[in-house]
Amino acid sequence: MSGQFWGGKQTCKNGETCQFLSTDSCWFEHTEHQKDLAKLKNKPIKELKLWELCKVRDKEALKEALERKEEDVNCCDDEGNTGLMWAIENDDLSMVKLLVNTPGIDLNKQNAELETALHKAIMPAADLMLDILLPVVSKGQFDIKNSNDMTPLDIAMDLMDEDSWSIQLPVRIIKAMGKDPKEYLEPDVFFETKTGEFIWLYEEEERRRDMLKKDEDQEALDSDEYERFEYEYRERLEEEFRKDMEVQENLSRDARRMRYGGYGCW
Repeated sequence: MSGQFWGGKQTCKNGETCQFLSTDSCWFEHTEHQKDLAKLKNKPIKELKLWELCKVRDKEALKEALERKEEDVNCCDDEGNTGLMWAIENDDLSMVKLLVNTPGIDLNKQNAELETALHKAIMPAADLMLDILLPVVSKGQFDIKNSNDMTPLDIAMDLMDEDSWSIQLPVRIIKAMGKDPKEYLEPDVFFETKTGEFIWLYEEEERRRDMLKKDEDQEALDSDEYERFEYEYRERLEEEFRKDMEVQENLSRDARRMRYGGYGCW
């Protein structure tokens, strides 16, 4: 009954590092991806295709395979994922750098989900990966859509949350496209600092309060532009609040009329 819990298997906490996975003798549950990796690792290195070497993260064997030039660098698995896509999926920066500098690499190649390598790279904390990819991708790649009809920028915008950290990802993509981030970002939520960074308005508000509490030099604050955006934002919030109150008041008045009948003075 080991590994069983109320009739179902528990997930193995060791994941792909489980020593029993290669012999399929683990009592616990493993994902199909982990099982596939175990099968590949059991095969002789010389029998592995180039994309398989990337999937199992064997950089030295990959180097040797590329030097032999016996296999297409753009070969892929049944789902259309190339070695480069697997290297990105594994967040293997050195392998990605090796592949993008390999002659004949096709950065526009799409998998079954119509994703390119750039689509795969758009994920939280992707700065180092984008440092490698953005300088080498073509401008046309930013227009390629995946099966969900999303470009790399669409994915980055979808990941954006209410903090200054998450906005840096779409800003990098927009700048790499040769566009101005201000054309894409709402001015009442984000603003540009003197150094060219884009900051979430509320986060900057907290920073200013902290600096004032510590009696720091107020000239360090991006005061003029910030004050303008802050004023406009507060004005808009107050206007929206006033309209909401009017709507609520009208609804309450109508409810009283319906309750007591007639339209006398209220």
